[in-house]
Amino acid sequence: MSIKPLNIETVVAPAADGQISALIKSAEALRTTDVASGLQAARQAVRMCLNLKADDDIYTSLSENSIDSLKEKKLFGRVLIQLAWYEVEFSKFDDAIVCLNYAKKIFSEITDKYYLCKVAVIMGSVHVLKGEFQKALEYNLEGLRLAE
Repeated sequence: MSIKPLNIETVVAPAADGQISALIKSAEALRTTDVASGLQAARQAVRMCLNLKADDDIYTSLSENSIDSLKEKKLFGRVLIQLAWYEVEFSKFDDAIVCLNYAKKIFSEITDKYYLCKVAVIMGSVHVLKGEFQKALEYNLEGLRLAE
């Protein structure tokens, strides 16, 4: 049985948290069955968080985000982690690192150690795949320190 992503149009008004959460869940479920559709769901969730149009570039828009509330920041950080996983699946390691760096910044701002730990461990995995073992070790140790 193949899981289909939710078909939610990107809007230029603030998106409902429920729609974004549904896209995250869809992206998570599709990670092992339909990677292309999962990537599409993750990108759509990022676009909804940032109020981007379908043709706007996600990566140039990350630094221009104006997300203020704690709840929205946490949701946006989770979306970035999900997108990073998909970028890794397609060997776009540098794009994954950009997502993870923004997620780390967000989770540092809201002092969420659980997600900071998660970001560090994922970042370590990305650097292993890039063959950058020293950086991978540093990130994994950072994750371990946060977990303790």
